[in-house]
Amino acid sequence: MEPPKVQQPGEGGLNVTLTIRLLMHGKEVGSIIGKKGETVKKMREESGARINISEGNCPERIVTITGPTDAIFKAFAMIAYKFEEDIINSMSNSPATSKPPVTLRLVVPASQCGSLIGKGGSKIKEMRESTGAQVQVAGDMLPNSTERAVTISGAPEAIIQCVKQICVVMLEVECGGMKEEGQSSREYTGKYIHTDLRNQLECTTWMYNFFYSLKHLGLGQYRPWDKMIITML
Repeated sequence: MEPPKVQQPGEGGLNVTLTIRLLMHGKEVGSIIGKKGETVKKMREESGARINISEGNCPERIVTITGPTDAIFKAFAMIAYKFEEDIINSMSNSPATSKPPVTLRLVVPASQCGSLIGKGGSKIKEMRESTGAQVQVAGDMLPNSTERAVTISGAPEAIIQCVKQICVVMLEVECGGMKEEGQSSREYTGKYIHTDLRNQLECTTWMYNFFYSLKHLGLGQYRPWDKMIITML
């Protein structure tokens, strides 16, 4: 997941632009592309997200989804429901009675995986319990990469909620990524904001977008120092 970018105010308010990548097998890629590219074209148009698929004949390919948070989640919902539809169709000629879960694999920098897992596995446990999805962070990095696969399995609704929570964690990592060891978020934020006028504007705008996104997702919770950031605008 790449660092968030500020999106200018519009009718829907401020938001944050994210880039999230998925690792897919060839059959999965074919499913979301659809006949003559009709399915992926529909996903792009209805979600408002940019969806790009890596070229090549490799067994696995990278699907990159970029856009505001609401567009990202619409795209994920459409992909999850498409995979569920594929599962249901495949069961029509199968003796199996129980429906397998939908599975998506996110590509996440290894440096951010610790935040997803949390101390003693507390964060990933919280995600599993609150969303109902199964979440697994790979222990090994992907081949020739510094990233790991994060596998999410479950019903489409559970997967969507889990992706939202993962995005929140990643945004929080970006927010505190420049903190010094042992430095509180409040100390870090105050120090950075008052460095100079340009940094003050950039950090304040970024933080406003950050907390607006959390509130917009219904997953944010204001902390004592949030008000200090927002009232400076």
